[in-house]
Amino acid sequence: MGHTPRASKQGRDTGKSYKGSSPNQRSRDHALCFALGRSPSCQLVFCAPGNAGNSSSGDATYLPDLDVADSAVVICFCHDKGVGLVVVGPEAPLVSGLVNDLIATGVPAFGPSSEAAALEVSKDFIKNLCYKYQIPTAKYGTFTDGPSANEYSKEQGAPIRIKAYGLVAGKVVVVQMTLNEAYEAVDSMLVKGDFGSASGKVIVEEYLKRDTAPILTPELQSTVMSTIIVPTIRAMAEEGYKYVGVLYAGFMIEKKSELSKLIEYSVRFRDPECLVYDALSFDSLLISFSFLVVISSSAMVIVMASKGYPGAYEKASVIHNLEEADIMSSDVKVVHAGTAFNAEGNFIALGGRALGVTATGRDLEEAREIANAAVVVIDWPGGFNRMTSDDEDFSKSSLPKRAELVSSF
Repeated sequence: MGHTPRASKQGRDTGKSYKGSSPNQRSRDHALCFALGRSPSCQLVFCAPGNAGNSSSGDATYLPDLDVADSAVVICFCHDKGVGLVVVGPEAPLVSGLVNDLIATGVPAFGPSSEAAALEVSKDFIKNLCYKYQIPTAKYGTFTDGPSANEYSKEQGAPIRIKAYGLVAGKVVVVQMTLNEAYEAVDSMLVKGDFGSASGKVIVEEYLKRDTAPILTPELQSTVMSTIIVPTIRAMAEEGYKYVGVLYAGFMIEKKSELSKLIEYSVRFRDPECLVYDALSFDSLLISFSFLVVISSSAMVIVMASKGYPGAYEKASVIHNLEEADIMSSDVKVVHAGTAFNAEGNFIALGGRALGVTATGRDLEEAREIANAAVVVIDWPGGFNRMTSDDEDFSKSSLPKRAELVSSF
């Protein structure tokens, strides 16, 4: 993604020149383009490769033919267009070293180096880092052969978590409730190689039990920052890997010990979580590009997916009334993921998760009501959303009426 500065009435630039490109077409990248474009310093946003949402909404100039896997091509484009900032959305180009290459050629980039991206791509790396620097996490073992992994699973007992070692677009973890299921998972990774090169090594990890999802109170936030996040950043610096970018922590409060324990890291904006962040905080973020954002309103995203997802689903089903839903309220943004245009110029769904209907409100209940109203406007017989049984229990939940988030990196 990228942007250039807005000019003043006299034609002068009002700030630094910022442009960027995002090498993916998920809803995260559409949301980032939308957020970047709201910055007072931004005149133009590029998105590579982009999707139909970028094309139709005007949130970005999308570049379907730019080969984002080729750093030299991206760098050439950045220099040619005067790109002043590249915001990398997905994990693959981070791991391949796009940020390293951009920085080396003088193009500012937001995202970790390939070495620092090991926090996500290498489950073994993060586990060893936690062990070395005493960062609380689940007990684990790393294995390259099935019998040893199965023996460890037997010693720990079920339920147990089995993780592929490497990066498989986030789909690397299975929780097995019985030992036989654990053995089958190990076999699928180490013997059958179902996850390709990512499954040449597996992590067998303790299953942490919890009662309910934790609410991020100031006390819990302070605990997680002091025992998990800050120690991780310091550990990376100690190892020679200064961390720059988004660090998304998945953690759990263990029922037995009541301690916060790290489950995993993502070194990027998560999809679809990014949609609510962008809706709430990016105005402040882009003015200074420092992650110190205080939020006193709330946002909710409803993911609309093709019927059958996450299993087999029909592709190219037609979606109507997206523009109508998008303009029904200034508090609504319909973010596109797996969408395209058919020959008749209609929106069609090409992916499983196709849309993220995002709304803001004074509190979570209002945000939900606005998002639901937008979903009703969308005419998509081939799609569905999951606001069903969970929705019925929403008003009875312990979620706060107003969500506040403070993030600093």
